[in-house]
Amino acid sequence: MNHSSDHLLIPAEFYFQASVEIPWQTDLAKDIQHKKHPEIEKELPDLMFEESDTENSARFFIAWNEDGICLQVKTERKKFPTQSGTLSDPTQGDYTDFFIDTRDLKTNHRASKFCHRFTLIPPGTRGKRKQSAMMIEQEISGNRTYREMTQPEQIPTWDSRSKDGYQVSCWISKAYLEGYDPEHVPSLGFYYRMQDLDYGTRIFGVGENFPATTDPSLWPSLKLVK
Repeated sequence: MNHSSDHLLIPAEFYFQASVEIPWQTDLAKDIQHKKHPEIEKELPDLMFEESDTENSARFFIAWNEDGICLQVKTERKKFPTQSGTLSDPTQGDYTDFFIDTRDLKTNHRASKFCHRFTLIPPGTRGKRKQSAMMIEQEISGNRTYREMTQPEQIPTWDSRSKDGYQVSCWISKAYLEGYDPEHVPSLGFYYRMQDLDYGTRIFGVGENFPATTDPSLWPSLKLVK
């Protein structure tokens, strides 16, 4: 969804509240634990209103069940090797931040205890060493609530590589998603921000001119349908 909106007094992103239906799927955790990528049919739409290089391809998929959610990233047609960050500084390299609000509250402008930030370090190289993908939970700036951060070993992750890209599937259990309750709250606030040497910055929703990484009211909604 790449449209020029320089002539608009109000940015194009604010003309609608993005909402995407996310499918229910069984065996998500089992597939990843058995070193398989779950087959998720529905791809997240492109919500960027800025021009991007269409020769490059980064695709995002999400599925859910009562036990948690699966995040999946596929990249293709990469020209440069993926540069991985480290556990101590995952943003020193290619990475994707995922932001999740398990209560999908659009009235809060500051992250609550129900808001989470998970940073994906993609499979790549660090120096001359190959590094597998990892998912790390990090604090959201401005969140005044304290919660022990989930460790990478608690988030089952499987990756595969091709000559021009990679695929990563991660399983985040409800045990690490404060407030996750699909039966009573079948909606998630969700936002991602990818930083990649090939793709530059890719986002899901409002642009870099807005504080989307700290303000959950700006995150699009994912409707958990079964």
